[in-house]
Amino acid sequence: MIKAEQENGNMGCKTGEFHLELDYYGALNLHKALLEAKFNANPDNELVSGSPLVADIHVQVREFLIKSDESGQWKEWFLLKNRSDYRARAIMRMKKCKRWNKVSFEEKKKIAGDFLAPFFYGETELNEIMAEMTETLEKEFGESAVRNTEGESKNKKIEYAERISGGRTDAIKWF
Repeated sequence: MIKAEQENGNMGCKTGEFHLELDYYGALNLHKALLEAKFNANPDNELVSGSPLVADIHVQVREFLIKSDESGQWKEWFLLKNRSDYRARAIMRMKKCKRWNKVSFEEKKKIAGDFLAPFFYGETELNEIMAEMTETLEKEFGESAVRNTEGESKNKKIEYAERISGGRTDAIKWF
């Protein structure tokens, strides 16, 4: 059920929120549709993959599926380390994000989280993805593609990798 209030004869939601009542199979099909929209290699709308709104909705669907009777299956399914196909597609889509080179490292982590939703991953895995993005962008666009947005230029790849990994060597294996 979609809940909305009528305003001046038009269906509109005053609060900006809506509620869907779905059973397990409704949520499963919504999950499949969201996967198709977010991880399509050739999407009609480039913005869907990294949308914070779509990411939030997909996380809610994930939580519903995990709480379902088949939760053991879903917890394992939503681990990013088990879904290399979706990881690769998310990175492919992230490479096309026009904001990536214009924002701080913390904002890049948020952007990556939106692209990777609804999957679970740890800080080490996120750092590996960030390092992979850095290496790929450097190869495609040169070193200027990974300059610090606060004005400091990166002198060496390893310095950048150490900064994004918090000094952990397990997260900078790409270099």
